Amino acid sequence: MTLRLDVVQLHVHSFESGGALGGGAVYFFVDDVNALHATLAGGGAAIPNGPFDQTWGTREIGVRDPDGNTLTFGERIRNQEPGTGDTE
Repeated sequence: MTLRLDVVQLHVHSFESGGALGGGAVYFFVDDVNALHATLAGGGAAIPNGPFDQTWGTREIGVRDPDGNTLTFGERIRNQEPGTGDTE
């Protein structure tokens, strides 16, 4: 589900987590994933994978909060061939 208010969009969904607490997920669109990654990593956040490009045209990082929820931050990739993950 995507919630929108003016220029802000919040994509939320949940999935079954085997009965454990947490398991929710939130997606945030940001202007600069690389800068956010540097800020979060510099502050000690455990980020299992660095920023990576998805085939659907976003560059993302994922972080787990202490309750086991997934927070994904992404930005749209400019000049990308749709569906390829390749940038020009």
